Amino acid sequence: MNRNSRAALLATTLLASVSLSTLGHAQEVNDPIEPINRGIFAINEVLDMVIVKPIATIYNTVLPKPVRTG
Repeated sequence: MNRNSRAALLATTLLASVSLSTLGHAQEVNDPIEPINRGIFAINEVLDMVIVKPIATIYNTVLPKPVRTG
């Protein structure tokens, strides 16, 4: 195994161990405007469902593929 391969393996192992060590530990996040963020997210979800998705469906139905991908 050459030096670069060992370095890559070591880096991957270290990153994996750090990722695995934080999986089970939820951290408390201080977000003072969380209620506003949740409200805006809910509005965006409704707008997506009511306006954007139907427009995208019509767009895909009406326009031929070469126009959509061109």
